[in-house]
Amino acid sequence: GIVRAILRDWDYRLTREARALRRTRGLNTRTDVAITIRRIQAAIITTGLIRQLFGWHELRLRSLASDVSSSDGGDHQALPFAQMSDIDKVLGEIALRPHWANIHWQRSHPLLILPPLLFGTSIAAAGLAMALLLSPFGWAAVIGGLFIALMGSLAERRHFHAVDGAFLLIRSGLLRPSTTIIPASAIQSADIRDNFVYRRFGLATLAFGVPGISSFADDKIPAIPLGKAIILRDKFTIRNPSL
Repeated sequence: GIVRAILRDWDYRLTREARALRRTRGLNTRTDVAITIRRIQAAIITTGLIRQLFGWHELRLRSLASDVSSSDGGDHQALPFAQMSDIDKVLGEIALRPHWANIHWQRSHPLLILPPLLFGTSIAAAGLAMALLLSPFGWAAVIGGLFIALMGSLAERRHFHAVDGAFLLIRSGLLRPSTTIIPASAIQSADIRDNFVYRRFGLATLAFGVPGISSFADDKIPAIPLGKAIILRDKFTIRNPSL
């Protein structure tokens, strides 16, 4: 990873031009990419368990044109390793900076942990049955199943969303936390989905249609009250700021 970062990000520079952000980087292969600002559809801030302890984050920009030089999702990497103060400067340049101090994060319903919890405990139960039959792999399955249930439940409990003016913010992830900032102008559609379990508790998943390709951005809000999903859908599709 260190060698790859040196070869790819050597002399990394991001500059603001009249209509675009210009990114240059590379040691043995030098790349010069211009990202048209008006084509940017979303901003994604990612980090890791260790990096976030020291305040380091990565900023990616989701555009109508994917980054052909990117090997992990097509997003344009604007800042590979930066503090939030530097990320805010870039977000301000492209008019995607929310008012962080005023954001009220709301968590998805706890029912979201049910699928990984059932999956992990099923594996653990099967492993316990194998262990009782003196199988050498039984206890490994028990430990693995409990680990899957624990990590999956913790990850699903880290789904948050917030609305800041014309911005929709979605936060998710445990091992690789990410925050997606989507402007209302980029949302093309909103889809409300449910299932027999969600209907029993009056919940739904709200999925947004945002142009561009990304493996990092999160475009859906799972397990929220149906009434709230309808309000958010109307706010960002009808563009009614009073909602």
